[in-house]
Amino acid sequence: MWTQDHFDPDSTPGEQRAGRDDQGQAVITVAPAADLSLSKTANTTTPNVGTNVIFTITVTNAGPDNATGVSVLDRLPSGLAFGDQ
Repeated sequence: MWTQDHFDPDSTPGEQRAGRDDQGQAVITVAPAADLSLSKTANTTTPNVGTNVIFTITVTNAGPDNATGVSVLDRLPSGLAFGDQ
C-alpha cells in the first residue's frame, strides 16, 4: 500500500475515475523461470581396460517456463580416453 504525507485537494479516495491525478498504474514483468536438473549415468562403473563406457546425460526442466540457450560441458573423467565409436 502506498501513502502520502501531503493533502490533495481534488482527491476522492476510491473514486476510480480515469485521468485523475490520484490514479496510477504499473507494469510488472516477471522474468522467465526454468527449473533445470541434470543427471549423468554410465553403463558400467568398473570398466575393463580397452572396453567402452557409455555415458548418458539427461536434463529435465520442471518449469514453469521453457529453457533456451542452455549448454552443458562434461569433461571426460580421469583415467579414460576418447576412442573410436
